[in-house]
Amino acid sequence: LFVITNEQNFNAVHEFVTENNCFGLDQNDVTVVVHGSTPVVDAQGKILMKSKGQIWKKPGGTGMSLKAVAEEGLLPDVRCRGVTHLHFLGTNNIAAKILDPVFVGYAEPVG
Repeated sequence: LFVITNEQNFNAVHEFVTENNCFGLDQNDVTVVVHGSTPVVDAQGKILMKSKGQIWKKPGGTGMSLKAVAEEGLLPDVRCRGVTHLHFLGTNNIAAKILDPVFVGYAEPVG
């Protein structure tokens, strides 16, 4: 299980997962990963500044999650475990089902 978080929330999320004993999972099967951030831009594409000399950034979101997993060097472990599919679920999608078989079925190539 990869728990993907941003830089601002990493410590709190990591502590929460640890304090809850990885929710019954083996600690070797749970990794908290930080995904990158991206500059905030206005409607014209101009990068906005948070303060003088500091670019305003926001969490990169799901789009940067796979990149973060790869950059952490976790993909070889994924392959060694025989994992053939990754399912990303954003916390802002409270109606989504974890590993929803219908959703995963639509994503699986036919033939």
